[in-house]
Amino acid sequence: MKSMSPRNKRILKNDEELHDVFMEFYKRISIAFRKEAKNISLTIPQLETLRFVVEKKISTMNEIANHLGVTAPSATVMIEHLYKKKLIDRRLDAADRRTVRIISTNNASKIFSSFNRLKSKVFKTIFAGLEHEDRQKLITILKKLI
Repeated sequence: MKSMSPRNKRILKNDEELHDVFMEFYKRISIAFRKEAKNISLTIPQLETLRFVVEKKISTMNEIANHLGVTAPSATVMIEHLYKKKLIDRRLDAADRRTVRIISTNNASKIFSSFNRLKSKVFKTIFAGLEHEDRQKLITILKKLI
């Protein structure tokens, strides 16, 4: 078996380190959100779904699935949870009865406002150790990746 070159070993080590850093960062954000969002009683994916629906005003299941990067059946499950909590409403499209339109309720708007305040608090805490210039550099680097 052919051994790896020193350059390839460094790349692999960097990839592993990037993975570890991203996973730790995601874990830290998730823990902070769960800690702060106890009174909201929604998961982070549910909150992101709600954010999308509130901002879009009217959306379809496929639009929600595409936004979340999940399948339509997975988005349907998410929407069902939000529907049971009376945060969204479902309406048949008048022009195409096969299409269901997802609309946020007044309760959703209130929770969304609470979530925005919570999100701001979490990110201020997480990034408190970074100077403004470092935050801007981080944003620039992350935008290059998406």
